[in-house]
Amino acid sequence: MQDGNRHLTGGIAVADLAEICELEGRELPYPFALTQHSANVDASSATFLDRFESGEFRVFRRWMSAYVDADIWVECRVHYRPEERADTRIMAYRVGESGFIATQRSEADVVDVYELSAYGLGAAIADLVELSHPGSRNRIVIPTYVDYFARTAPDPEDGYATTSVQVPVAGSAVQRVPSAEVAALAIVQSHSRPARAWGVDWDNKFLVWLRIRDDGDYIYDEDFRHAVPLSQTQLRNRIDGLIAEDVALVRRRRGLG
Repeated sequence: MQDGNRHLTGGIAVADLAEICELEGRELPYPFALTQHSANVDASSATFLDRFESGEFRVFRRWMSAYVDADIWVECRVHYRPEERADTRIMAYRVGESGFIATQRSEADVVDVYELSAYGLGAAIADLVELSHPGSRNRIVIPTYVDYFARTAPDPEDGYATTSVQVPVAGSAVQRVPSAEVAALAIVQSHSRPARAWGVDWDNKFLVWLRIRDDGDYIYDEDFRHAVPLSQTQLRNRIDGLIAEDVALVRRRRGLG
């Protein structure tokens, strides 16, 4: 498999996935979630195990086993305004030379699962988020977000709620943008250890990109001082950079680096 080329394994209802995870003693993986699209699950534990072992769910066994054994996990959640549009929810991971990526459909609580090269996660995520086009301004700052992402968030369950932090921004080259013009905001995070809880790990490194209404897409620099225009290639490179840092951590833990 070439980098970025993904092959569809199939689609599984979020409710079914949640039931399987519960039977295995773990949470539904972040950022997947049950929403108003979810149907009630009416089946016994034995039925679910049978379907997972030898029924229609068996095609997902390799994907779910790899989640437990993965070396690197990457999550992406895009929150849109207004809220009528469902969040984009993507989870990817790699184990050895194999990679897996899954995305929750916006119109139904179904997760589509793909297999790809372990080295194609960044490209696949950058493609699945469906960027619009790079923003038209060289650098922007949103006063409401100043210092927000650079410090530990108060509560991961709050999603991407903002706090008002009015800090002066120096430099005429940086243009101020009110938070009301933010049409979408995304957090992408890579980590080399299993998630401690559902949600963003605010103590771990992550990247933030956003879409400005009637303008385009931007990504924050690593220090979250300002955001610059974002293309699909740039997003891929930034995600690949996060993954590369975690790969280095894994190698050091294994005495290989």
